[in-house]
Amino acid sequence: YKAQIAHNNLTACVKIKAPFSKIRKARNKNTKKDKMPKDSLALINLDKMSVCKYEQIKSYKSGVENNNIIAYIQQKAPNKNKKKKAEKEKLDGNILVVVNTLTGKKTLLKNVDSYAISNDATQLAVMVNPDKKNKKLKSSATLYDLPSMSATLLSQGKNYYGEANFSLDGKQLVFLASNDTTTTGNKHCSLFYAKDKKAEEIIPQDYKKNLPEGWSLNENSTPEFSQNGKRILLGVAPYRAPKDTTII
Repeated sequence: YKAQIAHNNLTACVKIKAPFSKIRKARNKNTKKDKMPKDSLALINLDKMSVCKYEQIKSYKSGVENNNIIAYIQQKAPNKNKKKKAEKEKLDGNILVVVNTLTGKKTLLKNVDSYAISNDATQLAVMVNPDKKNKKLKSSATLYDLPSMSATLLSQGKNYYGEANFSLDGKQLVFLASNDTTTTGNKHCSLFYAKDKKAEEIIPQDYKKNLPEGWSLNENSTPEFSQNGKRILLGVAPYRAPKDTTII
C-alpha cells in the first residue's frame, strides 16, 4: 500500500503490512503500541523487476524525482541482554538508516527525532534531540549532502529541534526549534530559515505580533513552503501549559 513511483519511472517504493498473525499475537500479549510489529518497506526496480526489502519500519522518506536515497527509522529488536547494554541503546535513541540504493551503502545516524529529504534526494535535514542522560551530545539541526553524507551544522544549542521541510526546488529549508524543556503541554517554538547552507532564526520563540492572546508556534506547527517557494505556511495554536506536578 501507499505505492510511490519515482518521477524517473525507474523505481517504486511500497509499504507492506505486518502479518496479521503477528499483530494478533502481540495484541493478545497486551504489547505496548511502540513495540507492536511494524510494516516493511519494499524498493522495486521497475527495469529489472527486482525487490529489496527493509523490515520493521517505523517511518521512511525518499525523494520524489528518484529513489537513489532512502532514509528510514527501524524498530529495534527486543533486548534480552544485560541492563547496561539496554541503557546504551536508550542513549542512542532512534537510529536513522540512510541507504544509497545505487551502491547499497548504509550510514547510521543516532538520536534522530525527525528528518526530511529534498525532492531530488540530494539533501537530507536531520534534527537530533538526545536523551537527557546523554551528556556528550547536544541537540542540533544538520544538513547532509547526498550521497556523500558531508555534513553542515545549521544550528546547535537549543533544547529541541523539530519538524523540517524543504522547498520544492530543494534550495530552501525551514525547521522549528525551542529552548523549552517541558515534556508535557506545548513547547514555545521559534522558526529557522536556511539557504545556501546558512540558517537564521526568522521568528523568535516569544513572537506575539498579530497573534491572538495566548497563541504561539509550537512543536506541531509543521512549517512548509508554498509551491513557488516565496511563502512559508505554518500553524499556530493556543498554548497548553505543562501538567502541574505539585497537585497530588
